[in-house]
Amino acid sequence: MTPEELIRIVSLHPSVAEVPQPQPERVVELGMVHFQMVDGTGLGINPDLFQSSGTGISEQELVAQVHQHLEEMWQQSINRPPLDLTNVVPIVRDASYFMDRGGARVARVGKLTDFIGIGLVIDEPSSMRVIVEDELPQPRTDLEDLQFLSRAFENFGALAHDMLLQDVGYDSDVVAVKNPPAYEVSWFAQAAYVGKALEYYSGKTGTPWVAVPAFRKDLWLVNSMTRHWGELMDLMEPEIDAREAVHPVPHIVVDGKWQEYVPPLEPEVRRRLHTLKFNAENVVYRACRNVLQRHGEIQVDLMSDFLGRFVADDVVTFSEVPLDLGTTSVPRVDLVDFLDGEKTAYRVWFEHLVAELPHLVRPHPHSYPPRFIIDRPGPEDRARLAGLQL
Repeated sequence: MTPEELIRIVSLHPSVAEVPQPQPERVVELGMVHFQMVDGTGLGINPDLFQSSGTGISEQELVAQVHQHLEEMWQQSINRPPLDLTNVVPIVRDASYFMDRGGARVARVGKLTDFIGIGLVIDEPSSMRVIVEDELPQPRTDLEDLQFLSRAFENFGALAHDMLLQDVGYDSDVVAVKNPPAYEVSWFAQAAYVGKALEYYSGKTGTPWVAVPAFRKDLWLVNSMTRHWGELMDLMEPEIDAREAVHPVPHIVVDGKWQEYVPPLEPEVRRRLHTLKFNAENVVYRACRNVLQRHGEIQVDLMSDFLGRFVADDVVTFSEVPLDLGTTSVPRVDLVDFLDGEKTAYRVWFEHLVAELPHLVRPHPHSYPPRFIIDRPGPEDRARLAGLQL
């Protein structure tokens, strides 16, 4: 059933007070239709649960099915006891999944990289229920998040037992995680465990292996030196901003944590992988920028874009900061270009800017992935920028 068809049928129920039009952005990304009952209860239904009209089921039967499901959900919501985390398990999603869009915000209880976070769901017999921030203690400490994660990992271990891996071809250079169903990419939350699998395959081939959290049900372990990267990128590139995508970029484990990694391949393949990496990061940065512009607590004069240019076979990222503006928010980048009109007046490494002129740079609150607010440099600051210029 299409979301539009479900909205129409839900609107027919006498106890539905409101079906927002347009639907909240976060609800659309989750693949749900959100509505509010007469008692103020907010509910969401997945359109995929129902057949579409014209598929052998009458309009009357279709309406009856949807309304029965709606009423059961409403009753369960009314009778639901306080949140029970007995069956909580981890989910791994890109950072934009956890952003505040002015409605119910999915709870993030861990960060794997600047672009990948960990959330929680209640694993129910026929569905998964995503935990939102309002259901967890507010405010809460990092220790509390660690306790939630500890319970989630314990439950995940009981659910999955061991990681089930399957050779999916490509000259045995690609292995897919096949369990547990619907939670395959959740293994990525356990870097040490997946890291051991990468070491095992590296030992077999004599080449480094990487993990690619491509989609919600697809975690791939890949021989970094495979000749099949082009075929894999053919699968990932068109879906890079799809709802099911996570962060389709190669990763390795460094000091127990995930780190993005582009292998030393042929120039053409390496450039394509760098482009994929940049585009995947840019998808998340654009979402972060849009959310902060709409719902951010701090207003700045400019939300600068995440930009990139090739230098040899690598992408160097940069943002532009107009010198005539008081405050500019930039992503974490390699370079900052200070603009005098349309001309670059100073081009400096971001790390050097932070080290030498720390009073100009501060974290942008509630930004994930991280952004930074750069204040307009004064005359003395500009003299120091000139000394840092590339």
